[in-house]
Amino acid sequence: MYAVKIFDKTSLRRNRTIERGSIGVSVSTALEKVEKELDLLKKIRHQNIVGMQSYIDCIESDTLFILLDFLPLGEIMTLDRIEERYMRKEPNPGEDDVDGLTIDRYFDEAQCALFFVDILHGLAYLHRHNVAHRDLKPENILLHSRGYVRIADFGVSHHFEKERIDRQQSLTQLWDLRRSSDESSEVDEKEEDKNNGTTNLSRKSFQTLASFGERENESSRRQSIRSQTKNDVISPSLMGSMSRFGSITKTEGTFSFWAPEMLKHGNTPFSAYACDLWATGICLFIFSSGRIPFFSENAMDLFDLISKGSIPYNKYGLHMSSTLKDLLSQILNKDPTTRVGIKDCIEHSFCTEARKKRLAEFGA
Repeated sequence: MYAVKIFDKTSLRRNRTIERGSIGVSVSTALEKVEKELDLLKKIRHQNIVGMQSYIDCIESDTLFILLDFLPLGEIMTLDRIEERYMRKEPNPGEDDVDGLTIDRYFDEAQCALFFVDILHGLAYLHRHNVAHRDLKPENILLHSRGYVRIADFGVSHHFEKERIDRQQSLTQLWDLRRSSDESSEVDEKEEDKNNGTTNLSRKSFQTLASFGERENESSRRQSIRSQTKNDVISPSLMGSMSRFGSITKTEGTFSFWAPEMLKHGNTPFSAYACDLWATGICLFIFSSGRIPFFSENAMDLFDLISKGSIPYNKYGLHMSSTLKDLLSQILNKDPTTRVGIKDCIEHSFCTEARKKRLAEFGA
């Protein structure tokens, strides 16, 4: 079973966008946008990201078919815009339900933590490879039949190719800092890996992770996914704040998930990576409450809430733990320069047990 995206290339060519930038006016087509997404999908291979299996460019009908992983449980939640609420959908006939649902069909905190850890691992992979998703929301987070999640839809994602060399150098420096600050832990990790028959992540392999390779055959692709899961044991814990990387001025995505820095006037640059982290915080709030923390049908009122409003823990009579509130307050920090990074999130006490469980499940 596969999910298939079908594009009429003739219509995409006719759909043109005119943009004014620093170098003048540029014209692009919707087909160019789809081709960029296709090029990105060819390179992505990760357990927590919806992967592309193949594509068919049919010349006779001028149609493009993109074959993607099929996720039978669909979107993690279904948007039901009644009283600003997200609700988990009822399962289809014959379909297994999802663990961790509360009586109101939202998820308990233990299940939320599992989903959140999945998203962080997928996001760490993307950011490490200079890709910002730019539209993280429950509709783009799909559930695998085994109960973990995969990030989908890279239609507005951005690949910061010009930052590639600089980012790789920065990641290598970060690796050196990590090693020098934790020599004793490194010895323990090597001994544990030896006993488990696995190989610890070396500086050389970490540098390799910082660049994309060409898409491999199916057998190699599966092996790549397995090894990538093992590498995830360490790599997310190396990724601190990304606010000084991924600078961009063009806004994309869904209003309710925009970060405050995206709302500044003019062409003020902001970090697309830091905005991705903000969006994960909005998703985590929704998973655990069924509510959108900042919501209004009026766009200007919504933007004002995002820029100035506080997290409405008490507005709906929510019963969140102090641990979850602490994590959310750090992710939904309106100042991107002090907003937490993936490392801070994955090592937060809210995620401790969930991360142990996920790593055990995937044999990492």
